[in-house]
Amino acid sequence: MRENVKLILLAISPLLGALLIWGCLALALRTPYPLVMVTGQSMEPTLHDGDLVLIEGVDIKDVQVGDIVVFYRPGSRSEIVIHRVIAKVEVDGQVALRTQGDNSPTPDTDLVRQQDLLGRMIYRLPGAGNIIRFLRSPVGIAIIAIVYGIYLALVFRRAGEGG
Repeated sequence: MRENVKLILLAISPLLGALLIWGCLALALRTPYPLVMVTGQSMEPTLHDGDLVLIEGVDIKDVQVGDIVVFYRPGSRSEIVIHRVIAKVEVDGQVALRTQGDNSPTPDTDLVRQQDLLGRMIYRLPGAGNIIRFLRSPVGIAIIAIVYGIYLALVFRRAGEGG
């Protein structure tokens, strides 16, 4: 019985490891999305489609004009936006942010409030998001499945040999 538990833990260790790394990043950086992929050209030339950005959770009062922030599009919890803060304003006694893409001719129409703010960019990994984009594609998923299948076959083969 004890050997079976060890075998199962070994088999799912890559998944547990990935979740542990993500969880530690989320806790350390105080945001549910510590890594966000840039999609589109609205932040060029600063950020490019396929870049990966590391963000830290911040209180909206600590955000400065010029910071690049990551937020849910106001009124939507499904669309994440990465834009630069061009102004801080006060609305009904609350701080809000006026944002704009570096490559956009006009500011965003909606103000960003604390409940929409996911964090502030602290580091850019050029092109690293393209790896994630590939791994999410049908071919990438197939490659992950094959590699994981080989890993499982090796784990169970070694267990069957008594090693």
